[in-house]
Amino acid sequence: MASERSLDGSVVAVIGVTGGLGSAIASALTARGATVYGVNRSGPPTTAGPGASVDLTVDVRDAGAGDEIVRGALETHGRLDGVIVA
Repeated sequence: MASERSLDGSVVAVIGVTGGLGSAIASALTARGATVYGVNRSGPPTTAGPGASVDLTVDVRDAGAGDEIVRGALETHGRLDGVIVA
């Protein structure tokens, strides 16, 4: 059985954070100590589940979306340790 590693201090962008899978992933990450930088395609900033919110609204199909996600996470949290597309 795999051990559950602490994610304390980690910042992870979750793309699709308000969907069912994205919300569940965000909840699991925050339960292990990570900070979630929530990204969604539409809608205003909102709560996306326990410990997560939509920090950025961007359509990832746009050419500059990746840069915008990284820049936003770095400006908000000073780091970005991972990205999950849900």
